Amino acid sequence: MDLLVFLVPIVTGIVWAGSGVYFLMTDNELRRCGIRTEARVVGPVPGVTASHSRSYGNWVINPLLSFTTPDGRTVEQGIGSKKRAVRVRANTQVTVFHSPDDPSRLAIDGHGVRGRAYTDIVLGVSLVAICALLMSRVL
Repeated sequence: MDLLVFLVPIVTGIVWAGSGVYFLMTDNELRRCGIRTEARVVGPVPGVTASHSRSYGNWVINPLLSFTTPDGRTVEQGIGSKKRAVRVRANTQVTVFHSPDDPSRLAIDGHGVRGRAYTDIVLGVSLVAICALLMSRVL
């Protein structure tokens, strides 16, 4: 029974740190191997509830971006989410890195997930370490 008490927080910490590593690796891969292009901030994503995408003064939270791929396709893609919000100025140009295979996978230059990913990794590893230390004292 005592082991089960520590198992849930340890697994939670591993998942938390793992998600941070995944987001960091995905972001780094797009920046390293993706195609760099300029995208225009069109506005908020149409049809998405205000809690996910909205205009706030001259800022757009989780905006809709429009860009052209090297093969001539025009792509409009919403970015960000409620948990990982992206905020950019309305009607501006931003540099994006998109996947050559799937242009809907993209990263915005200067608006990466690195800070949030590092925080997730540190908190997850800290939770595992604290639980391991407490477990060694109790068991």
